[in-house]
Amino acid sequence: RVEDLGKLLDVLEHLDYPRHEVILVDNRVRVPAGDALPAMLAGRDVRLVEERRPGLSAGRNAGVAAATGDVIAFTDDDVRVDPQWLRAIGSRFVSEPDLQAVTGVILPSELTTPAQIWYEAYYGGFSAERTFSPVTIVPEDVPGAMRHARVRALTPSGQVLKRFAVYGIG
Repeated sequence: RVEDLGKLLDVLEHLDYPRHEVILVDNRVRVPAGDALPAMLAGRDVRLVEERRPGLSAGRNAGVAAATGDVIAFTDDDVRVDPQWLRAIGSRFVSEPDLQAVTGVILPSELTTPAQIWYEAYYGGFSAERTFSPVTIVPEDVPGAMRHARVRALTPSGQVLKRFAVYGIG
């Protein structure tokens, strides 16, 4: 997805954050003849890591192994991140130093086809509650095999918004 990747790299290089590195993991099993990636990366401040083992986990693990920072943020080639993306992540870690992970809402860039609408209605989030304000997810200490399988969503002031199964975080 060369066109999508180019748009993403344009934003990643100019994020509103004082210091960050951009690592691109090329996770293609086979590189096509006439590969457009080298030309796209020419002149960019992007470090390329090749990981030929297929799969998202293999690609992300290769990126983590290559990273030099203390905080790692993941995105994908077809995602359009906001220029404030890293600043929002960093702000949460500063305001809550005990956090171990930060995630955020992912919205569709368009809803024009029946398939896109169907996906959002039944899987992407419209059929469930989406939160646009910061919450902290804290595991509930339930004894036994389901330990930490339920969590609480807390406001920055510590108020419990709701309790739910950890698998519903999505």
